[in-house]
Amino acid sequence: MNECGFFFIEPQENTDARMTAQKLLSINNISEVFITDGDYGFIAKTNASDDITLAYVADSISSRISKNFKRLCSYYKIKK
Repeated sequence: MNECGFFFIEPQENTDARMTAQKLLSINNISEVFITDGDYGFIAKTNASDDITLAYVADSISSRISKNFKRLCSYYKIKK
């Protein structure tokens, strides 16, 4: 069974979307980043297989782009 996690990120006002997306993509285990409208500006997808890896990704997002976002939602795990 494949697992992936999704992080929903609300950016600060006037955040450079492309630069933030590139920073997100540079984090290990993030495979895709989507720039969206609405409540969240970014959705980052990870192909993590366990909670430890998902927690690592959340910590990496917080430490690398913390100045660029207001809120990082907990990840959602999707199984197929």
